[in-house]
Order: sequence, then structure tokens, then C-alpha cells
Amino acid sequence: PVGVPQLSRSVTSVRNGNLLVGVLEARGLKGNPDRCHPYVVLECNDDTHRTRAVRKSLHPKWDETVELDAVSSSFTLKVTVYSSDRISADTFLGEVHIHLAETVPVTPRTSANASAAVGRVGDSAIEDVQRIQHWYTLGRRRAKEQVSGEVKLSFEWVSFRGVLDELKLRHRALEADLQLKLELLALFKERTCPSKPLDPQALRE
Repeated sequence: PVGVPQLSRSVTSVRNGNLLVGVLEARGLKGNPDRCHPYVVLECNDDTHRTRAVRKSLHPKWDETVELDAVSSSFTLKVTVYSSDRISADTFLGEVHIHLAETVPVTPRTSANASAAVGRVGDSAIEDVQRIQHWYTLGRRRAKEQVSGEVKLSFEWVSFRGVLDELKLRHRALEADLQLKLELLALFKERTCPSKPLDPQALRE
């Protein structure tokens, strides 16, 4: 996808657990600095998180931390930047899709070690090799959209907080697998019986 960088570190490890995402800052955003009030929306499976809006800035700094619970490195994180508008619809400023496999460090961190680092997402990644920081180029949703700029994020994996998180991840994996099978079945039925296309949701019910 547009805006997905290639990280230099090894990303072959597979992780399941909770992920601390630091929404740090952005730069080079497109717009009028006096009318641009950027905020970030994070979406991963059924989890959605939003930062506060920074007023009048094309280089906003949020320094906020979001914890995504019960996720896998096989998931994809969608990061979208908008400008808040009290009168009309919020303005789209760009997005990036990040494969979470790219955020897995070489050596995993335990939750005991990670708890003290939650408030330090702005620190240099050199000081803590377990935290990955990277600038991601923002991309468009449609061909006619004009976007520019980058968003800086940090990632830190921690182990499950409890059995409930692990069960939640297993449930999500089963749901994703079921949905894929239903979509394939619907496609097969549509091709064999084109006059009666089937909805995967109808098959689930």
C-alpha cells in the first residue's frame, strides 16, 4: 500500500500480545496552517482510537500513547490523519497502512519491563532497542486527492495482560478465518449461479 516503508531491521518474528502505539508527531502536512487542526485515527480490526486535535499546525505534536490489546503481528494498522472542522466535514490529510509484522523487535519485551516505558514514547529509539520509531509517508485514498507529509509513530510489544486478552485474540483469529471462508463460498456460489449472488453475512446467519 502507499506510504508503507521498508524497515531495515528483521521483521520475520511473529508476535501475539498487546501493542503500545505512540502517536508522536507529523510534518509537511498539506493545508493552510491557520485552518489546519490535525488529529490521528488508529484502526486495527474492531479497535478505533483517536488523538486530540492540535490547533493551527502543519507540524503537530501529539505525544500520545494508545494500547491495542490482543493483537497479532499478522494484523494491519490503518493510520489516518484528519483536520478537525467545527462547521463542515473534517478534512482528510492522508493515511498509511502498516503491517504489524514490521513493528516486531528482535528481542521481545515483557510486560514488567514495558510498564515503566509507557510514558516515554518520545524518547530516542537508540536508547531502547525494544521500541521502534519511524516516519511513515502519508498516502491518498483516491487518485484525485492531493496529500503530503509524514507521521511519526513508535511501537512497543508487551505480553498479554491476562488470559482474557489471549482468548480475545483467538476469537478474532477465528472470526477472520470464518469471514474469509464465507467470502470464498459466496464467490463460488456467485460464479456457479450468477443469477443469485450470495451475501457472506447471509451465509453466516
